Amino acid sequence: KHILDQEGTDINWRHPEGGATALYVACEFGHTKVAELLIAAGADVDAQRADGATPLYKACQDGGRPAIAKMLLKAGAQVNREHDRGMTPLWLAVHQGSTELVRILLDAGADAAHRVQGWSALDLARREKHAEIVKLLEARLPESERNKPSPAEQAAASQSHDHSHGHSANDAKKRSPPDPFIQLLAAAHHGDTGIL
Repeated sequence: KHILDQEGTDINWRHPEGGATALYVACEFGHTKVAELLIAAGADVDAQRADGATPLYKACQDGGRPAIAKMLLKAGAQVNREHDRGMTPLWLAVHQGSTELVRILLDAGADAAHRVQGWSALDLARREKHAEIVKLLEARLPESERNKPSPAEQAAASQSHDHSHGHSANDAKKRSPPDPFIQLLAAAHHGDTGIL
């Protein structure tokens, strides 16, 4: 008898350390056929690990697995379900630089305007220089979202306006309390290599 045919098999059993299900593990290792069998047998496509990660989240991580992502979405996986740190599958696909996965997720209704600690998927794509993904996201976002400054741009502008009054990041360092993160953002914004 196959495992799935055995009486008492809990297809959604979670590992005691982290809470991964068999479907999550199949997605993690890219085992498309195993994932297909588990889904057909009724596996919960939205089962979350202890950290909030779902099978779709995992299918979009570690290089991405477009075939598995499509299968999960077709089976009803929630495209905008957030990890406990606020990241969504779209965020991971952008981070991975997978144009195919980004397209799949957007076509399934992924929220292109979702922000994680102030950063949109578009901000991330721009930062990581994924030009094709930038185009895809810009096509899905209203102009107001496309032109919103990233947190780094906001911090640099704030630092520049509030402390440096148009001076370099090095000048801001001299006048303001030391905040390495803000100084780093201001230096990046102004192209000031002197304090780096």
